[in-house]
Amino acid sequence: MKTTVDIFINDVCNEINCLSCVEIKVFKEYKFLENRKFRFDYVLFIYYMPERNKTDVKKIAVEIEGGAWVFGRHNRPATFLKDMEKYNLATQEGFYLLRYTPQSVYKKFFDDLINFIKKNIDNSGLV
Repeated sequence: MKTTVDIFINDVCNEINCLSCVEIKVFKEYKFLENRKFRFDYVLFIYYMPERNKTDVKKIAVEIEGGAWVFGRHNRPATFLKDMEKYNLATQEGFYLLRYTPQSVYKKFFDDLINFIKKNIDNSGLV
């Protein structure tokens, strides 16, 4: 069953696909290392100028961090340390990381994604 966050993230990416020179593919509960159980809530593969260059891809991991105010799973010492390990391994694998609370994803995700795409298009010389 799709959650409201699933629908929101897919809608944002579909809208950007239609309006820009990128193609975004979204994966939920993405396992990014074969030898570890780590997963990201969402992973976006952003292909710049897809009709010209399938190799220019950026990887964004999106984490929805719940329990910030109630000593949830992400605040406990053991889990906090595991999350740090996961984020560092993802960075070594070439992922960019965006972290949100369940409330802030609706306010921030679209702008953050647009800014990321604009910055990377400008830096790649594609525009």
